[in-house]
Amino acid sequence: MKKRHKQKGNTNQSSVAAIYEYGMELYFQNNDPTSALKYLIKAAKLGYQKAYGEIGIILNRELHEPDKAEKWFIKAEKSASLFRAARYEY
Repeated sequence: MKKRHKQKGNTNQSSVAAIYEYGMELYFQNNDPTSALKYLIKAAKLGYQKAYGEIGIILNRELHEPDKAEKWFIKAEKSASLFRAARYEY
């Protein structure tokens, strides 16, 4: 029986989505934007584009860092992952 070896840097999309979902849970259910941001940034760095806009929202609304938020909103808009209601908020 062959053993499967995990490849470094090969994160499948479902685990990245789980990281994103956990970040959203921390934000909405636990009211912890700082911890949520850590997980959302991790998901974004792994290529989960849906996290871009959420990061911008947390930076802007919760942490009052509009300059950092704008960078994430622009990234979200370029990737077409920014949901319509937030498109012109920044």
